[in-house]
Amino acid sequence: MNITYMIGNGFDIALGLKTRYSDFMEYYHGLDKTNNPVLARFQDLIWKKHCDLWSCAEEAFGKEDWSGFDSVNTVKTFRECLLDFQREFESYLTNQWKRFALPDGDKGVDVARQFLDRMLHVERFMGGRFAREFRQSVLQSGIRLRIIVFNYTDILEQIWAEMPKRQDDNNIRTFDIVYDNRKMSIDIDRPCFVHGLLSRSKYLFGVDNTDQISDKVIKAECERVGTLIKPYMDVDSGLGYDETAKSLIDSSAMIVTFGLSFGMSDRVWWERLFQHVFGSGRGLVICPYYKEDRVVMNSGDAAMIDMQRALSEMFSSLKGDQKYKLDFSRNRLRNIRLLDDLEKDVGNGIKTRCDYFGLYELGKATVKDNGGGVK
Repeated sequence: MNITYMIGNGFDIALGLKTRYSDFMEYYHGLDKTNNPVLARFQDLIWKKHCDLWSCAEEAFGKEDWSGFDSVNTVKTFRECLLDFQREFESYLTNQWKRFALPDGDKGVDVARQFLDRMLHVERFMGGRFAREFRQSVLQSGIRLRIIVFNYTDILEQIWAEMPKRQDDNNIRTFDIVYDNRKMSIDIDRPCFVHGLLSRSKYLFGVDNTDQISDKVIKAECERVGTLIKPYMDVDSGLGYDETAKSLIDSSAMIVTFGLSFGMSDRVWWERLFQHVFGSGRGLVICPYYKEDRVVMNSGDAAMIDMQRALSEMFSSLKGDQKYKLDFSRNRLRNIRLLDDLEKDVGNGIKTRCDYFGLYELGKATVKDNGGGVK
């Protein structure tokens, strides 16, 4: 049974890292750019347009009237603003990402193993028929675990690397768990980072397609050199993230989403997920994470109206496209589970949302407190 987790920024936030877009924007807006009038003007412009989601930044670059911003040096100004934003964004996120560190030696292995074990027991939050069918499938066919990561941090790869290598394939790790009183060996593929990694200096920041770039001059420039259009950058750089991730989605019996921002700048992935859910009828589990997911509700057993609202939010970037019509018949929703997003008290006056993967405990063991700032 192939289970694929699609992991977004809610994962890093739940660990205790200050990786919300609003965190970065407070940092960026506070930088002194007065020695460069173009950057100072841009700094104020993007501050006024920002929201809680990283996709807001990508969409802002695509929607901006750059010719109106600078009619003489339009392309030069666009490049300068984009490079400055990306440079500062890389510096900020890198310092946040470095706050994460697994303990040395066997303790680090134990922490990683405990986290992966909790990921594979996510069915305990499903309840009822869905949990029974999930458990039965696992016991009958075992698990091949895959992870698609939308973040720029390599935290999940660090965890993956702590597991023993499979002798015949260095890109697969293996570990044992006890599932329903039965010992099982689990294969886990190397995580696929669809936007690249800061640690490898190859990451993708931009829009989903050329239609998301409003300025004709900038659109022509981006089409020519591939800048700002993520699928073009993926192909031009030879990274191959897109094709790998699409293959993982297509071959999954079940997909579990956690902490994803459902923005238009990742439209290609919501198209693929739509086909997985409504085209093949395979399983989808939605684990909401507040502030990062737009889907925030106390769903209980996911009444029909709540499920419709959740899926409508998830696929909001597909609205108006005749190819993608949401079908809310009960047969279509049978293999979809929306988990609760209930706040709970974890002690010492600290409250958190439902901790599906034990991220609160993982964060306590791995995240250094440097005040959240940039050194």
